[in-house]
Amino acid sequence: TGYVILRDFCDANDLNKKKAHFLTFCESLGEPITHNHNSGSIIWDIKSNTSQREYKTFSDHNDEALLHTDSAFSAEPEDVFALFVSRSARCGGGISTLMHYDKVLKLIHSHPDGADIERILRSSVFPFAVPDVFKKGVDNTFEYNIGPILYDHFIRYRSDSIRKCVEYKPSLLNHEQLRAIDLLDSFIHDPIHAEQIFLNDNDLIVIDNKRVLHGRTAFDDSERHVLRIRLKT
Repeated sequence: TGYVILRDFCDANDLNKKKAHFLTFCESLGEPITHNHNSGSIIWDIKSNTSQREYKTFSDHNDEALLHTDSAFSAEPEDVFALFVSRSARCGGGISTLMHYDKVLKLIHSHPDGADIERILRSSVFPFAVPDVFKKGVDNTFEYNIGPILYDHFIRYRSDSIRKCVEYKPSLLNHEQLRAIDLLDSFIHDPIHAEQIFLNDNDLIVIDNKRVLHGRTAFDDSERHVLRIRLKT
């Protein structure tokens, strides 16, 4: 399936103990890597905040996070990442959504122009804007990295990141690339195609970041708190 869920992974009440247990477990799977230039960013807090960044990433807000792969905007996206739910949403939202690479291909191939769409997604390089919190620079310089969306048996995708680049510089994508991502979005963002899983307090999920798209539904519980660790395996 491209993911593994561990229910009731850790029931410690102290957040620091939870983080220590989470980190020890992840170190048994691979090499934890930092989220940004801050060396202390191995464990990342995913929760709503009031920052006024121009381009906020999904972990900064409580709106819907459309299906994507983590670090699509990075020069080298991580292989695997783990999410540990310190406190789940109590509002009925914050439900995890998942879609495997094989399902994405099946949806693409269901379209009359599927072969052409797949060719464009494999042979073209697409720009991915870097959210403000993950920029290497300290000023307002626009940062992006490039890469194909489909490669080998892997996928790298984040629609809002690509479209942010189009806002910045429309010439970064041509007409056929725009059509390809419009169609890809229409396939994967139709909720009937995605798998939905609700993660309770203390549940942990490990996801193959190169074969599984993930996202979440919107939520309005400001106390929801999820921890993330990215791993190189």
